[in-house]
Amino acid sequence: MNPDPKDSLPFSLDDFEAEQSEILLRMGDFFLAYLHRLRGAFDGDLMMAIVLGEIGHHNASVYYHPRSGMKAVPDSTDRHEIMECCNAHSLSEATGIPRETIRRKITKLLERGWIEKVEGQGLRITPACVEHFAHSFNVPTLAGLLSTASAINELLAGSGEIPPTVE
Repeated sequence: MNPDPKDSLPFSLDDFEAEQSEILLRMGDFFLAYLHRLRGAFDGDLMMAIVLGEIGHHNASVYYHPRSGMKAVPDSTDRHEIMECCNAHSLSEATGIPRETIRRKITKLLERGWIEKVEGQGLRITPACVEHFAHSFNVPTLAGLLSTASAINELLAGSGEIPPTVE
């Protein structure tokens, strides 16, 4: 018999239902702000953002093991060299985006210098991509995510004052 998914939630459904409207609004605020920033970072091409995200996620999978979590990550120079590359076919399979569309997005990402083709291996993100997104995009996103999560946790805990979220 499968366990009830409600049993694995990190919060009480009763607490969620009591604060559902505000929780959903706060989640919506965060995700809409994130999507607007993502759209801006990719000149309106959200599909290109998905393709780059899949490439980076695939590349970084070499550092993660599902059971034990993060593996030891080597120095940044070596880290880039041992990334696991991927190709248009695997990206199409992972995203459901047609292979020809994937190829067009790859061309744009190559032109921006955010990915590179590694002979005989496939595609990987470049250090320039990591540098571009690390502080200007990822730091504010993390701040907004943690702020939103904190506010929602306080709602679920039933404490009185809820701090404003950071966008």
